[in-house]
Amino acid sequence: MARFALMAVAVMSLAAVQDAEMIDNPEYQGWKGQKAGAWVVWKTEMDMGGMKMDNTTTTKLKEITAEKAVIEETAEMDMGGQKRTMNLPARTLPAKIKKGTDSEGSKCEVTGEGDEELEVKGAKYKCHWVEMKVESKRGAMTLKIWRTDKIIGGAAKMTMKTKEMNMTRTVTDWKAGE
Repeated sequence: MARFALMAVAVMSLAAVQDAEMIDNPEYQGWKGQKAGAWVVWKTEMDMGGMKMDNTTTTKLKEITAEKAVIEETAEMDMGGQKRTMNLPARTLPAKIKKGTDSEGSKCEVTGEGDEELEVKGAKYKCHWVEMKVESKRGAMTLKIWRTDKIIGGAAKMTMKTKEMNMTRTVTDWKAGE
């Protein structure tokens, strides 16, 4: 019996250490408090080695619980005068993530942060930006995100740089779910 009690204490201690490594997921936090149907529209500009491409991406909240948010994205591209719509696979954003990772479990290292005011939809928003190095399945990248809780989804702007591509996403519109 004493051995069982000792083992139970050890398991609870290990669980406490693991919980200590878990933090609130900033991506989930941007959707927390919203209802399904909330959405945000991003203007995306990409430069892939001289080939420039623009698109509009709508991110929509499909489901939210205390443990996760599920979002879907639809990208609309203008390719040679023809509009193309691409539905991207749904993403699950856990409410908690391991410290030093992102929603997909990629390793992230913060390299800088600060505060900046951005203009979005004709209004000025105080944003806190975080720049980080990310090691993902798609390779290494530098990511910078300007966050504010005043915009659905929690972000106003994002830049991503890889060896092959530079991308800037800026919010252009949003609406709360009903």
